[in-house]
Parts: sequence; structure tokens; C-alpha cells
Amino acid sequence: MYDHKVLISILNDAFEVVRETEVVNGIGKPFSTPIPQRPFFKDGMVWFYLNVSDELAFVRLTVK
Repeated sequence: MYDHKVLISILNDAFEVVRETEVVNGIGKPFSTPIPQRPFFKDGMVWFYLNVSDELAFVRLTVK
């Protein structure tokens, strides 16, 4: 149905991924809020800041 995966990542102070897991159910519309401004590039991906209930989250885009 969807052509994307929703992942939750835990990052350390150096923005290195410590743990990551796929969210398969229960998230609703993951991109229902506007895409935040000021993306940055890291590890070949574009990272966008995302505010989820006043918690910092990231949307990571990889081009294949």
C-alpha cells in the first residue's frame, strides 16, 4: 500500500544511530504535519527535523 517505511531511531550525541526499529502498525499518518525547514545532509541522506508532540524527531530521505 505504501512505498515507504517508518523507522524509529535512537541517536547518540554525535548523531550516530545507536538503535533502529521499524514501526509497522499504529502510527496513523506519519507525514501529516508539514515538512520542517532547514534540512541537513549526513551519511548520504537528507535529514529533516520533525516535531512530534513537542519531541524532536527526524525524517530521513535516501535516494536510490
